Amino acid sequence: MPADQPVLVASEDQLWDILEAQLSDTEQIPGTGFSISGWGPELLYLPEEPIGHSVSPSVARAITDFHRSLSRSYAYLAYGQANAIFLRQDDRELLDVRFVVTDGSSGLEVADWIIDTLIAGLIGKMTGDHITVATAVFLVLYFTHSYGKHWISKRYEEKRQAHEAEERERLGAQEIRRMEILSDVLTKHPHLKPLQDGAEDAKMGLVNAARNFNRSRVQGANLTAQEAKIIVSRQREERKGRRIDGLFEISRINPEHEAGHLFRLSVCPAS
Repeated sequence: MPADQPVLVASEDQLWDILEAQLSDTEQIPGTGFSISGWGPELLYLPEEPIGHSVSPSVARAITDFHRSLSRSYAYLAYGQANAIFLRQDDRELLDVRFVVTDGSSGLEVADWIIDTLIAGLIGKMTGDHITVATAVFLVLYFTHSYGKHWISKRYEEKRQAHEAEERERLGAQEIRRMEILSDVLTKHPHLKPLQDGAEDAKMGLVNAARNFNRSRVQGANLTAQEAKIIVSRQREERKGRRIDGLFEISRINPEHEAGHLFRLSVCPAS
């Protein structure tokens, strides 16, 4: 394949092969970026949705949370800042992703041409020597089932007591090997670690939508409603307050409130 041609990706297996190959200093990744064809990753499947081809408010929130994290990671790769405020109008148009509601009950997929267009636009904004690796990591973290299953299994076992953890499905040898590959890639390219943080937030949003269904599948991992609730519940307890991105200044303080001072925050004007 000529050096200036994109790598054709038709499945997640090819992405993992690319990441594994680049861990060797003697391996060169051919082409510049990717062309996605034939791979429409499933994000969420709810087989007990009473109305097929429908999207409930909880699922809509899951899509919004996933998209918010996806946008932050896009901004990080394109502009070096994991904040959607840095996105331009053409970026927002690319990120206006259409999620496909599949046959049967409610399932969410992303069509191959949508991912292809998004990645092509992203690569056009990136600079540096590791564009292909960074793009592969971005796709692996957000769209592959191997990483989805790993994240859900890990989060679940962290939340449940040890004697109950045996009920969860175990990762196969392939998923374990792929997580080793991803860990090695992130060690070799530590500047890509913020992408993993964003992808984990996105997956939490998808799991949150699965709480209301007895059976579901989130990025390839089967879940019951109880398992989804366990994954999400304590994360809520860990949050001490609401995260607000941006620059603010204290415009007024009221010290008379018996429970503590009240602050009014004003948004700082963009510099």
